[in-house]
Amino acid sequence: MSRRLTTLNLAFLVLLSGHCAAQSIDPGPVRVGDRWSYDIKDDLTGEIRQAITSVVVDTNDKEITTRVSARGKDRPQTMVFDPDWGRIDDGAWKLRPSGIGIKKPLQIGKEWRSDANGMNLRSGQAFRAIGVAKVAEREQVTVPAGTFDTFRVEMTVRATNTRDQ
Repeated sequence: MSRRLTTLNLAFLVLLSGHCAAQSIDPGPVRVGDRWSYDIKDDLTGEIRQAITSVVVDTNDKEITTRVSARGKDRPQTMVFDPDWGRIDDGAWKLRPSGIGIKKPLQIGKEWRSDANGMNLRSGQAFRAIGVAKVAEREQVTVPAGTFDTFRVEMTVRATNTRDQ
């Protein structure tokens, strides 16, 4: 269970452009009730910038729905992903097709691309997100839950306002 939770945590980080993430070798199936928590820290100071907990509330062959709570925020946020953890809808932005995600099976050197159209659900602002992800290396990651064999996935995404480039 802790391997799957660490994997989901790291998969979520891949969704944040400009970041790297690790992916466990075989995370197993995602199940309702799976939960993971993580801290986003400032690289320079080491201070926690945000503490997040995600819980899988529904899953089927097309989507994974999570409830995401951030410390200090009043309401949790619903986020919907495709089976590869590509973001579809986070309550503020909707992507079609989904975001870049993690394409299995992972192996060093494997690369995949994403091209999605997005819409800000509050403002109506449209954008286009073009990304590339690459499996950079295999490494061991130690966290409070234990030590895990993982892949490091590097991702770059360029988002362009389609109305004002």
